[in-house]
Amino acid sequence: MDELTANISFDRFADMPEFYGSGAAKYRLAMVKSRDDFLELFEGAEHVDAVTYAETPELMVQMLTEYEIGSLDVLIGNADDYADQVNEVATARSLVQLRQDDRLVVRLKNRKTVHSKIYRIVMPDDTVKLVQGSANLSRNSWEYHTNQISVMTTEVGTELDEAFEQFIDQYRDGYSSQTLLEGLV
Repeated sequence: MDELTANISFDRFADMPEFYGSGAAKYRLAMVKSRDDFLELFEGAEHVDAVTYAETPELMVQMLTEYEIGSLDVLIGNADDYADQVNEVATARSLVQLRQDDRLVVRLKNRKTVHSKIYRIVMPDDTVKLVQGSANLSRNSWEYHTNQISVMTTEVGTELDEAFEQFIDQYRDGYSSQTLLEGLV
């Protein structure tokens, strides 16, 4: 993976951080050429919040099982007929079981297409990887494209983490009013 790394700091009001918060993050800009390189970012995560334009149901099952992710909450930005993408009974059963185990929430868009790709990856040691770029959670994204991502690594609860979480909540509140597996169950 070709990449550039740096340390960044963020201060809204540098003269009074005790009132407004401050922090630092490690920054990485990377060209990602394989799905495995991308999925390694998620390995062992306690929880992942995602907003992605497209995704593959089988890939979500793989992420939660093979990459040992505790839970995944994802908003699918192109989900007009999403249930039709679940073609295999085994995948449907896995999705239902993951939902029943409170490990998976798939949110469907309720109006215009959401083309964003952002990921909040919470690790067991309370670090958080904040990822944005061109990478979708779809098979197509990796078979036909090279992707670029920016990864900021900081601590859970920093000002940067909270702002990133607010962006994700804005997508959820403004663009999604239903989840997939209600009908699939």
